[in-house]
Amino acid sequence: MSAVDTLKNNNPENFIARKYIDQVLEEGAQNIFAEQDRIRSGRVASRNNNLEQILDQRHYTIATGTLSITHNIAQRFVDMNKKAKIKIHDKIIWSEYSLMIRKLRYGFTEQVKQILTQDQKIDING
Repeated sequence: MSAVDTLKNNNPENFIARKYIDQVLEEGAQNIFAEQDRIRSGRVASRNNNLEQILDQRHYTIATGTLSITHNIAQRFVDMNKKAKIKIHDKIIWSEYSLMIRKLRYGFTEQVKQILTQDQKIDING
């Protein structure tokens, strides 16, 4: 059963499922930002440092199992520039989203439940 399916059922494992979902979303958002930062640090600074200014405006929030990433709209257009040799938006974000979906769908195993239960000191057996 996936983490999302567990949340649909009203049972004692909901708290653990929410923790797992938040953990996956947090890790995914951090990976997106880390990869963008890695690409930014590996390039030669431009005269006006537009990319740095654009990436400095991004942030994310996680609330009730929802990841929201906010960024300057210009970040989307960096990828669209045919002359630009760097891709900092679509490829990074969609590949990480794909990983998050896979983890949410198949990664909520009994072993993960036990680890989170022990970390949170919860008795889910009743």
